[in-house]
Amino acid sequence: MWGKYKEGQVSPKFRPDKNGNPSIVERVEKEFPGTAEWMTMPFWDVLSSAPMEMSDIRKVYLSLPQHIRYLIIAEPTDKRKTFWRRPVEAKTLFDHLSKFNDLDSATAILALIKEAETTQDQQLHRQAVACWMSCLERLQHHPVLSLIIDEIHELVVDRLARIEYPQKDGKYVRLPTDAYVKHEE
Repeated sequence: MWGKYKEGQVSPKFRPDKNGNPSIVERVEKEFPGTAEWMTMPFWDVLSSAPMEMSDIRKVYLSLPQHIRYLIIAEPTDKRKTFWRRPVEAKTLFDHLSKFNDLDSATAILALIKEAETTQDQQLHRQAVACWMSCLERLQHHPVLSLIIDEIHELVVDRLARIEYPQKDGKYVRLPTDAYVKHEE
């Protein structure tokens, strides 16, 4: 059963079981207060291999703190609702995101990978993968994520290893392996 959790095939339930017993999330929360909050973070949605619609990606961006959200989306107004994605040069965006060492910047980077897949933007995808690798190095020192960063990276690599980019000649090319494989010290 634990293997299914690790592989992301199932996730703990928030509701009591059919006998009325507290859920695993409730039981863990009782012993380790604050744990349940981690279960609802958008980080896990963007880490999933499931495709996301742009409306889902937008919700992730809107859930991020203002200092990160501002880099990616324009603040909504009553008049402007159709085009919400801030036009920004990808390198500049990733330079800004690289300054942060937290779950929110990691979430933004993974959301940008999802956005690139959804919009079929190969250049953004390659740049986001490179930024993820930079972020990964910094998250090795995160007080909580450092404990599971290798497993998180395995999930990302599992997805990226199967991505293929169509070429003009109709053939497909995989993302180069060195783009997403951690280089051991």
